[in-house]
Amino acid sequence: MLTNVKLFLNDRPWLKFLVSFCIIYFTLYYLFLGYVALDDDKGSYYSPFLHKYSIIQALTDLLKHQVGFVMELFGYETYYSRIGIHLNNGLIVFIQFPCLALQIMIAFTALMLAFKAPYRWWYLIGGLLMVQFLNVGRMLAIFYFWINGSRPTAELVHGWFNYFAYACILLLFYIYIRGNKKLLA
Repeated sequence: MLTNVKLFLNDRPWLKFLVSFCIIYFTLYYLFLGYVALDDDKGSYYSPFLHKYSIIQALTDLLKHQVGFVMELFGYETYYSRIGIHLNNGLIVFIQFPCLALQIMIAFTALMLAFKAPYRWWYLIGGLLMVQFLNVGRMLAIFYFWINGSRPTAELVHGWFNYFAYACILLLFYIYIRGNKKLLA
């Protein structure tokens, strides 16, 4: 039975890719959800050790400091708290773990790991950095629109970011597989 499945998948590389992608994506996604459950101090499965050395908090702090650094380059005085970035005029942009684009990064990682081709590690690292760069740009756009009194536009930017980021990772993945056409045959 297992031999028949292997033969079936080997004759259809696109199906092998699709099955691999689904397995990798759901594995990474549920591992991420499990980690979030262990990191949540209000949850039933809370781990003080993981909370003390929280990767989610480290990534949140990284995003806050990257955005704050760019805001300071534009002359805004910023300071940070556990909940977000503050400006002197009282404006606060809250940054929580859903703002980190981790699910987009998980989807891109699954795409890259499912399609085995040369330079995939370079594309994976480049794609993850691209998502982080886009996320910093999103936060800066939200700040820009809130500072200029256009809260509805800021909320629109916040909402449409995921669509734009998914389009960017799909474009990068398309460029990656197009360079490896012989593996698709």
